[in-house]
Amino acid sequence: MKKANNAKEFLNNLNDGCNDFLQLHARLVQADKLGLDTRCGLLYISDCNRYIIADTYHVQAINYYGAFEYVDKTCITKVGEYTFYCADDDRVSDCVDHYLQEMEQSN
Repeated sequence: MKKANNAKEFLNNLNDGCNDFLQLHARLVQADKLGLDTRCGLLYISDCNRYIIADTYHVQAINYYGAFEYVDKTCITKVGEYTFYCADDDRVSDCVDHYLQEMEQSN
């Protein structure tokens, strides 16, 4: 990560790092591909690490319409403008598994 001279630069670096990770290791999908209500919007899935990632805009929707407000707090990490939900939680794991099964069936 680049050296930051102030908090704003540091936060920008965090967001840039998240963007780089998402471009390389995640797919942007409609929530229904994860077995969630479509009102949850567009979410990232990182099947290699079994994470579902929401940008700031979609966090409230995934919490409300996707019941992610019940995800164990130890399985949630906020980094910059993104919230990472780890599949160590059953709710998240079910969504990741749903996505992987759907992808397997479509091939």
